[in-house]
Amino acid sequence: MYFPYLYSRQAELNAVSDVSSNLGSPQRIVPLIEPVEPAAKLISTLTKLKSNAMAAYVVVNPHQGKLSNSAAEAAWQSDFAATLTDPTVVYPTLKETVVTRLIPIGGVGVGV
Repeated sequence: MYFPYLYSRQAELNAVSDVSSNLGSPQRIVPLIEPVEPAAKLISTLTKLKSNAMAAYVVVNPHQGKLSNSAAEAAWQSDFAATLTDPTVVYPTLKETVVTRLIPIGGVGVGV
């Protein structure tokens, strides 16, 4: 198994989309994506993964890039909540930092 750690930058998401049909069967390459931008581009990439019966680990408590402030992070979590409930494409992942605390994310899972 290989778990490339990616940020949700456009070029990285494009690369994941482009190779989504070649990640192995069973899936041997599982991207671990830490969002740094609003959820729309990531949701599009995850939809492409799902169409190829693939999945990704997604950090559900992002706090880098454009999501470095709590208001942007809360908006991201709200936008991403519906996608998070699909276990066939998203494996929710927590990034542990010195400020990590557990609270509900839209009634699903836990986050910061």
